[in-house]
Amino acid sequence: MSCFAVVLFCLLLSRGMGTKMTYGSVCVDTGDVIKVSYFSCRQIFLPPYHAAFALNRHHIMHIGGRGGKLRPQIAFVRMFRNLWTKFPVEVLKPDPARKPVVEKGLIIAARMNRLFDALPFRRLTCNCRHYTDYFVYGKTFGSWKTFGEGYWPIDARCPLHREITNETDVTAPDFTLLDKYGKPYRLLSNWTNPIEDGARLDEVEKAKKRSKEKYERSIREYEEGLIKITTEV
Repeated sequence: MSCFAVVLFCLLLSRGMGTKMTYGSVCVDTGDVIKVSYFSCRQIFLPPYHAAFALNRHHIMHIGGRGGKLRPQIAFVRMFRNLWTKFPVEVLKPDPARKPVVEKGLIIAARMNRLFDALPFRRLTCNCRHYTDYFVYGKTFGSWKTFGEGYWPIDARCPLHREITNETDVTAPDFTLLDKYGKPYRLLSNWTNPIEDGARLDEVEKAKKRSKEKYERSIREYEEGLIKITTEV
C-alpha cells in the first residue's frame, strides 16, 4: 500500500471523530491525562497514542521507555508545547465513576521522577497509558477491547498489580510497587510535592503578570502625558 493510500485511509477513518486541540494550545490541571496521537495532523486522532500525567498546571510526568526499562521524568508542559506543537491531543479528566486517587498518584509519580531503568516498561503491556491509569486510579484499565491501540492488559512483570486506594500510605519509606508475583519495586525516599511546586510557579506567573501590567500602564500614562503636552502647546 502506498504512503498516499495510507494517509487517505487514515483521513477517511478519522472523519466524524471531531477536530482535536493540539499540544501547542493544551491547558491542563492536576490529575489530567494528556492523550497524544502520534499523527502530527489536527484532523487525525488515531492510535498509536502517547500519554502523560499532569502534576499541576506547569508540570507533567512524562513516561517513556528504553530497552524494556522505564524512563520517568517530570517535565514542563511548555516544553512539550514547543516540541509537539501540531500533534493532536485529548485531555482526559479523572472519571468519578472509577474512583480516582489522584493525591496518591501525585506522590507515586513524584517518587518515580528520574528513577531511570529501575522499573519495567513494555510497549503493549506496561506502557505510558498503564502508568497514567495507575497515577489517576491506582489500577490499570488496558484490555483486549483496546487491542488495536496497543493498550493491552498488563503483564505479570508489570509493577502495577498493587491496587492503590485512599487508605494506602504511599508516603511510607517502605512503600513499594508490586508485580503479579509479589516482587517489590522501591521508589525514591526523597521527593518534592507537585502541588507545592505548582503553587510556587502560579505565584511567579502572577508576579510576572502584575509587573507586565504595571509596565504597560506606565507606558500608557507616559504616552497620554505626551499627547496632553502636545495638545496644550
